Amino acid sequence: MTTRFFAALAAFCLGLAAALSPTSSRADTITMSADFWCPFNCLPGSDRPGYMVEIAREIFEAAGHRVEYTIVPWSRTLVEVMAGRTTAAIGASPSESRNLLFPSEALGMSANGFAMRKGTGFKFTGPESLSPWRLGGILDYGYDDGGPLDAYIQEKKTTDKVQLISGDEGVSQNLRKLMGDRVDLVIDETQVLAHAVAELDLGDHVTILEPDKATPIYLAFSAAVPKSKEYMALLDDGVRRMRASGRLAEILARYGVKDWAAKR
Repeated sequence: MTTRFFAALAAFCLGLAAALSPTSSRADTITMSADFWCPFNCLPGSDRPGYMVEIAREIFEAAGHRVEYTIVPWSRTLVEVMAGRTTAAIGASPSESRNLLFPSEALGMSANGFAMRKGTGFKFTGPESLSPWRLGGILDYGYDDGGPLDAYIQEKKTTDKVQLISGDEGVSQNLRKLMGDRVDLVIDETQVLAHAVAELDLGDHVTILEPDKATPIYLAFSAAVPKSKEYMALLDDGVRRMRASGRLAEILARYGVKDWAAKR
């Protein structure tokens, strides 16, 4: 039997289990948003909308729900989700989004890194090592769980030393600023930086300094949406089923990502 047959069978079983679950109910529209953060969430309507989007869509649609995914600046995403006007934020971490609800199952691991022009020679030894450099980042992002790095960024964000922007594709804008010598360093998630560097064909000009520590990220739900806990239970159960069936690995492979929970 083909891989597609098993994937279809797994989706059917997932839908059947959801239909028999005591938490299942009539079809809803589940709305999700984030700023462009590929490979986690990419271009809406494309054949590769991001692996988090694909996972959520497959699980919720198998349960009879409709999923709408849009690109929205991160600061606005958090406001809309906390207000209940959007169901979930894609790629959130508890440290930066404490007012949201988080499922048990993470949908990835995230580690911040620094992109720089080749030959820059920057080494990160703590926030103090940033002081000689101009840093580009994203408005309302959290970079170290409210620690010294976030404190440095908040302190310097009104100066030329830290330049924060918002927008649908903040990382690409920051990389263009880097190449235009308007900033010296760009901080963002390492997989996102690598993807953007490749998309902009900057591999010969930009290097990425990767850290050692990674933290889990989630599809985080609105506490103002009454069914959020039901959706989280569906998502948790679905991720576990997809992992067991091999479907999760199949989706991740399309983006060059490995299962963060796999034994190594």
